[in-house]
Parts: sequence; C-alpha cells; structure tokens
Amino acid sequence: MCAKLKDISAGEAHTLAFAEDNRLWSCGYGPLGLGNEVSQVLSLQRVLGLNGIGYLEHIIAFDAGWEYSLAVDSNGFCLAWGYDSYGSAAK
Repeated sequence: MCAKLKDISAGEAHTLAFAEDNRLWSCGYGPLGLGNEVSQVLSLQRVLGLNGIGYLEHIIAFDAGWEYSLAVDSNGFCLAWGYDSYGSAAK
C-alpha cells in the first residue's frame, strides 16, 4: 500500500510518518506500535490499533519521543506506546 505523507516526527531510534488519510506509519528500532514481537523495521509500516487490533485511524496529532510515541485521534483519545522504563503503563 502506498500512502502520501504530510508530516513526520523523529524519536531516538524511530520515525513516525503521518499520511494524508490520517493514518500513522512507523519504522526504526524499539517499540514501534507494530506488535510486541516487532522491534526493528526499516520500511514504514502502519501502526496497529488498540490491543493490536486493526490500525490506528483518524489521527489528528502525533509525536515520536525518546523511546515512546503518542497519537491523538479525532475522538480525543490519546494513545501511547513505548518502553516501560519508568513505571508508566503506556502500550
């Protein structure tokens, strides 16, 4: 699937890419939002939805942090995923 990108954000070792259809893509190293078993992907892949079901859609804001990522959808829900190094429960 090919998507036309309109924005990107770079984290410590990963990148998030935002497509014109408001879908989110990820690549790099670490927790990428692509499933627990995936920690290295060198080409953009669609970020999975909550609990790994479907894909994130209707995203209106996003950011790639040091070892985490955040996304806000059109319903106002903030989703986070990344390493749980400091006691947070982001998934």
